Amino acid sequence: MARGWTTRPQPRSRMPGTNRWIIRTAETTLAFLLVLRSAANPRAAEILRAGIERHVEKHLTDLLPGRQHADAALTLSVIAGFRLMRTLIGSTELNRAGEDVLRRKLGRVFAVLLAE
Repeated sequence: MARGWTTRPQPRSRMPGTNRWIIRTAETTLAFLLVLRSAANPRAAEILRAGIERHVEKHLTDLLPGRQHADAALTLSVIAGFRLMRTLIGSTELNRAGEDVLRRKLGRVFAVLLAE
């Protein structure tokens, strides 16, 4: 499996918030390209989906106490869109923006997304 997908994220106590983990996850190029390349093959997508659900969604759910796996899946969907636009499409504005700006804005997006 691609690097970064089987590595456990840092415990919440060592991080100023989940945004650092979200940005790090969004920047995992090899894993993201694997997702895109697997989408066209139903069996590959099935295997990858099981891995994402078992590892990535589970770890993200653990970082979001009291949340359901659907919250993690929705969060990963936003990350995938961010990753697609910033890296593969090469959005000028997303690449021009500094990490602090992106972290702050994504933090607000996720705050709204995960609000009850």
